[in-house]
Amino acid sequence: MKGFAYVNLIVILGIVMIITGVVITVNLHDNMTVQLQCDYYKAKYLAESGIEEISDKIYDDINAYINSYFLRTKMHKLEYINKQEKEYTPLDVHKYINKPFVEGIYNYNYKKDNIFKYVHNHKYNIKTTYEPKYNRVIIESEGTYNKSKSKIQILMDLAKLEVNHYDENNLPIVKIKSPEIIEYKYIY
Repeated sequence: MKGFAYVNLIVILGIVMIITGVVITVNLHDNMTVQLQCDYYKAKYLAESGIEEISDKIYDDINAYINSYFLRTKMHKLEYINKQEKEYTPLDVHKYINKPFVEGIYNYNYKKDNIFKYVHNHKYNIKTTYEPKYNRVIIESEGTYNKSKSKIQILMDLAKLEVNHYDENNLPIVKIKSPEIIEYKYIY
């Protein structure tokens, strides 16, 4: 009888140990999954921070080019009125706004490391390219946090010229359509 009781005790202890091992393993995997998701969200936030920073910088720089363009347009109109030429054409937007921006596009490629007070190493990389066929900029931002990565890509149309009305001298009133984000997508 004693042997039978010991065998039952050993079997019951074995079952308890197996169940305990399974519960611990499931909890560890669940905790690792939660930690990886937290790391991914931080990497995603880093990528979004990079996109926001670079798009703000692009808008500011292009607005400076637009202001310069309007000053040149004003001078161009005054010269036209004083000379009384037969035909007036607005200044080329690409030449005065988009081209200077595109020539300096390499200034928008950079990497920032450990910018927040996170526990683990983190960074984001910005890569900016120009697509001349569609007159747009492709911006990719990759955030990395503790081996988790997230990548975001945006497509941004550059400034465009619009002429809707004419003034009292029959000169076109020029409107500039600011750069516009046309696509925002998460790659991973």
